[in-house]
Amino acid sequence: MNSKYLLHFLVNNLDFITWLIVVFRQSNRQAKIDQKLNYIFGKASGNPQTIMRSKEMLRLLESIEIFALI
Repeated sequence: MNSKYLLHFLVNNLDFITWLIVVFRQSNRQAKIDQKLNYIFGKASGNPQTIMRSKEMLRLLESIEIFALI
């Protein structure tokens, strides 16, 4: 694509591009939050140490009866 046409496209679609960037950033944040919550509630994936620690976190939450408050 010619750089002149690319520049024209970017200038004319600035609102869409801005919206796209915002959506991408929010989805990236959402994915990180989901991963952290999965870790805390015993649903981590990855290496065995991470999975073991995640399950320990779940047992700790269960031991203080956190789920009774929900």
